[in-house]
Amino acid sequence: MTPDLRHPATLLILMLLIGCGAESDVKEGKVEVAVPVVIAPVTEAEFTDAIEALGTTRANESATLTANITEKILEIGFRDGAHVRKGDLIARLDDTAERAELRAAQALLAERQRTLERSRTLLDENIVSQAEYEVAVAEMESAKAQVGSLQAAIGDRIVRAPFSGRVGLREVSVGSLIQPGDVITTLDDLSVMKVDFTLAAVYLSVLEPGLPIRARTSAFPDRVFEGELTSVATQVDPVSRSITARAHIPNPDETLRPGMLVELELLARVRKGLAIPEAALVPRSNEQFVFVLENDHVRQRKVSLGTRHAGTAEILDGLAAGERVIVHGTLKLSDGKAVKVLGELDGSRSMEEILRAGATPKPG
Repeated sequence: MTPDLRHPATLLILMLLIGCGAESDVKEGKVEVAVPVVIAPVTEAEFTDAIEALGTTRANESATLTANITEKILEIGFRDGAHVRKGDLIARLDDTAERAELRAAQALLAERQRTLERSRTLLDENIVSQAEYEVAVAEMESAKAQVGSLQAAIGDRIVRAPFSGRVGLREVSVGSLIQPGDVITTLDDLSVMKVDFTLAAVYLSVLEPGLPIRARTSAFPDRVFEGELTSVATQVDPVSRSITARAHIPNPDETLRPGMLVELELLARVRKGLAIPEAALVPRSNEQFVFVLENDHVRQRKVSLGTRHAGTAEILDGLAAGERVIVHGTLKLSDGKAVKVLGELDGSRSMEEILRAGATPKPG
């Protein structure tokens, strides 16, 4: 039976619906209640195909500093955890005897040089023979070699930083006897972190140096570290069919330390595409649909999806930039349904704020 719009009871129902904030359409004597919805625009965004992997951080350069000889330590030139430059003193071993011998050898070398100069003058005057002159040359070269040997021996008793970096904990003390292989400290260049990781060989076509990388670690859950792929191994593991790759992550504040487990995302195929919130998708069987706002009604439309990431879906086909889709209220919608827009999810307000504002009773 078609309700009589002139009947007082029918008019009363319509007034109550309007007073409660619901909007309706009257078509051929039927009341159509508008569904409250939240919309979002179809925008352009940057998408990537993220390839995930796990890796362990390593220092850009790393060394365990030890001595080459057995000797007593006379001096320590660093503090625990300090930053040192290439060539800075790490430790000096007892070189008292070698320095005394060096002074004697240098004195002998000076004497042999004077003797050689006199022999050269006498040779020119035919007072000494060529053989006597060559003996003087040999003696001078022998004295020079002795000086060089003693300088090298003194050098073995001085341990210096082979590169700039941060030292670890000191493992020895002044006065202790150190032997070859005993650890004095460690030295790491933390300005850049190396991360080696393995991937299935099927990704070889996208593994190129310069590929952007994002890294996360549980030690700093709110930070994302950015780097790039620097090199790929030349051989595929014939057992696992995987390949090893290496990434470099700049670490200027030395937040990352060697040995940390990191989750990696390789950002392959960076491109521009259309994006909508995932909340707008309505799955049915193996297909995806959205409701598109057209005036004060919605139209159901099939879409083709690309990549999904962080609550955003890439649209390959079915939508155009600037159109608006329903992101809240889709469960109550059908094709051609009337809607009441509570607000637009455009970044100025959150979904919670829009819904709270839409639920607030109108004054009066």
